[in-house]
Amino acid sequence: MAQSANHLRVAVGSWPPWCELAFGADGSVKPTGIAVEIFKIVVQKMNYTYTYVTAGNDEWGRLLLNGTWTGLIGMNVYGTWLALAVVLGLSAILGIVMNHLLSPPTRYCSGGLQSLLPKYESGFNPVWIIAQLLNEPYPVIPPTHTGRVFMVTWLIAAFIIDAAYLGVLTSILAVPKVTIPVDSLEDLVSYRKIPWAIEEGTSLHQLLQQATEGLYKEVYDKKSYMVYGCYEARNRVKTERMAVLCDMLTMRKAINDDFSSTGQCNFHIARKPIFALSIAYAFPKKSKLTEEFNKWLIPLSESGLVIRRVLDSTSNATSCMRTLGKSGPASPILAFMDLAGVFALWIGGSHA
Repeated sequence: MAQSANHLRVAVGSWPPWCELAFGADGSVKPTGIAVEIFKIVVQKMNYTYTYVTAGNDEWGRLLLNGTWTGLIGMNVYGTWLALAVVLGLSAILGIVMNHLLSPPTRYCSGGLQSLLPKYESGFNPVWIIAQLLNEPYPVIPPTHTGRVFMVTWLIAAFIIDAAYLGVLTSILAVPKVTIPVDSLEDLVSYRKIPWAIEEGTSLHQLLQQATEGLYKEVYDKKSYMVYGCYEARNRVKTERMAVLCDMLTMRKAINDDFSSTGQCNFHIARKPIFALSIAYAFPKKSKLTEEFNKWLIPLSESGLVIRRVLDSTSNATSCMRTLGKSGPASPILAFMDLAGVFALWIGGSHA
C-alpha cells in the first residue's frame, strides 16, 4: 500500500475467499471478499480514501536472485529505498544536533580547556541505526533490581502460558488415523500417479524454485504445470486428475463453490501442510499507517469476526472435509508430556 496525504493506493490480487477481482466498464478494479470487507472497515475508521490497483504480471510477489521483487510485493517495495535514505539522513542530522545540544559547555582557564559539567554518553549513537537496518535487537536492561525481577517474572509466565496453550492446541488438533494415498508432499512425489502444478509468483513458488537439494527441489523439477491461480485452476484439478500446491483456504473456497453447484465432493485437501504463513495487509517499511491500521485490525481479528467471516463464506465445504475411511481409537485429549515443561517450571520455582 502506497500513501499520498490521506489517500491510499492499494495493490490487490485474486485470492478467494479473501479477495476476488472484478472490473468496471472503465477498467477500474472492484474487488470483493473477506480481506476487502475488513479493509473497508479499518480505512473508514482511519478516515482515509483509497484506490485499487493491480500488478501487471498477476503475481503476488517473490524475491528473485538479483534481489528484486515481482508482483504486488514489488509494487510495495518500489520507492522504499529512497524513503529509507531520506529517513536515515534526517535521523543522522537530528542525532548530530541532539548531541550538540547535549554537549556540556566549556570555558578557557589556566589549566586549559575544561568542561564545566561532568562528561556523559552522547544522546545519539549511529549503532542504533545500523542495528535497526540489520533487524538486530538493541536490548535495554532495566536499571533497577525491581524492574529486572518483574521482567524475568513476566518472561517465565509468558513461557508457561505458551507451553500450556501448545499442549491444549495439540490435543484439539488430534484426529483419528486415516490411510489415504496422498496426504502430504512426500506422498505426492512417491505416489507417481498424479501430476502436480505450482501457483506462480507466490512465496511457495520462490521456496521451491530456490531449493538446491532434497524434497523441495524434486517437487519443483518434476512439476507438470505452472498456474496463475489455484481457484482458477480448480476445474483442471477436477477433470484432469492433477494436484495444485496452494493455500488451504483457497481450496476450501473451491470445495464450497463446487459442492454448492453440484452437490458432490470432487476435491481433497492433504492434511499435512507444506509450511505455514501469516495472513496480513502489507505496507511499505516504516510506514506510519502500520500502527494506526493495527489499532483497528487487531480488535477485529481477536473478536473472532475474521474467522467467522471465513467460515460463513465456506460453510458448504464442511460436508466434504470430514474424515475419510475408517478411524481408529482417538488419542487422549491431553497427555502428561504436553504439559511437562509447565510442571518442570512449577516444581523448579517451588523449590527456588
